[in-house]
Amino acid sequence: MKSIFHSLLPCALLLLLAACCLAANPGPAVDAYLRALSRQGGFSGAALVARDGTVLLSQGYRQANREWKTANTPWTKFRVGSITKQFTAAAILLLQERGQLSVQDPIGKYLTDCPEAWKGVTIRHLLSHTSGITDQTIITDPAQRIVPPTLDAMAAHGKDIPLQFAPGANWAYSNAGYILLGYLVEKVSGQSYGEFLQQNIFTPLGMTSTGYDDGRQLIKGRAAPYVCKGITVLNAGNADTNVAHAAGALYSTTKDLFRWEQALFGGKVLSPASLQAMTTEVAGGYGYGQSIGQLFKRPVISHIGRINGYVGYLGYFPHERVTIILLLNYDIGLVEIENLSRDMAAICFGEKYQRPAAKVVAVDPMLLDAYAGTYELVPDYRITVTRQGDHLFARANGQRKVELFPTAPAAFFLKGIDTRIIFTKDDKGKITGMTLHQNGDRTAKRLPL
Repeated sequence: MKSIFHSLLPCALLLLLAACCLAANPGPAVDAYLRALSRQGGFSGAALVARDGTVLLSQGYRQANREWKTANTPWTKFRVGSITKQFTAAAILLLQERGQLSVQDPIGKYLTDCPEAWKGVTIRHLLSHTSGITDQTIITDPAQRIVPPTLDAMAAHGKDIPLQFAPGANWAYSNAGYILLGYLVEKVSGQSYGEFLQQNIFTPLGMTSTGYDDGRQLIKGRAAPYVCKGITVLNAGNADTNVAHAAGALYSTTKDLFRWEQALFGGKVLSPASLQAMTTEVAGGYGYGQSIGQLFKRPVISHIGRINGYVGYLGYFPHERVTIILLLNYDIGLVEIENLSRDMAAICFGEKYQRPAAKVVAVDPMLLDAYAGTYELVPDYRITVTRQGDHLFARANGQRKVELFPTAPAAFFLKGIDTRIIFTKDDKGKITGMTLHQNGDRTAKRLPL
């Protein structure tokens, strides 16, 4: 049986080969980056990188459900948060193409009783976050967090809430504006928001793993959401996705989002004029449901999504035809997802980035005694763990001894090798075994002393 504590030379050779092929295929380097990040707990989800319509990387990392230890895969479903907004924008533009509305229409045209302050607000203002309508308009009862179910109900609730600025005079991100757009889709089309998207976008494009998450239906293959408090991973609080509605209630997979992105920019969803309007900046680096900007001096059309334990990124570089998709079931925060997407782009374009390094933490030396012992991976293959001073070492079947470096009280890694060890214990706190993470997960039981 091959030693699990192998020489550093093969790892160095693999990294060299990855660097050599980076210009042709950044997939291996992206995978190495995400594996390194996931080892230190900074990534749990799925990623996809493609160029010229060819997928270079499509991979899941860590667990979709930590209680059941099911793995994330390219087919795992995630809530996508505000990535939903581009689908809402596309729905509005489809209705415009069919002559059922115009983005220049004042929203008062569709309201029974339009608030005085809203009379200058157009659909285009809502699409581009230039309406001045605040998110206070969303909630009627903060204790229940219920979204008003109609345009008129939102208007009635918002009549006494002043605008942040005159329509079109400034830019401010507004979830309420996109929820209004979703209810407008419903009023004009005569269908629910989810039904309209299903009939006009998801089904025609073959997006079989995408839909509207009403918070009640059972969704097969959906990842559970998590947050971190200190070094402890916790279940994220349950959120009523109906609150987010057309601003953030969809779920999808990396594969389906790639299918959507290829169809959208391939002219299979909108007319050229509608696509141009969607991807042209109006204000604040924003078009219709899309952020419009530059990264490494390259134009990029993108959006970040975040909702109760999920965070994601969908970015497209039109000149290079590069797609980057990240969906996480572990909320790392908005700044962190921006940094992560930047690093993914840096790898794709040969720019500078810093590969994640596992962080060594201090562990009470007395705690190390509890880990010392012999662990049986398979019959006749054992790992012996010993303490020397304030350090922990491991030796596998007579191989050279290697030091284990702590990243948490019970989690250790080997420098230079893609290997982690997590010690497991019973209900009484006694160490009973270890889980070895190296090219998959293996468990080893602790032998009696």
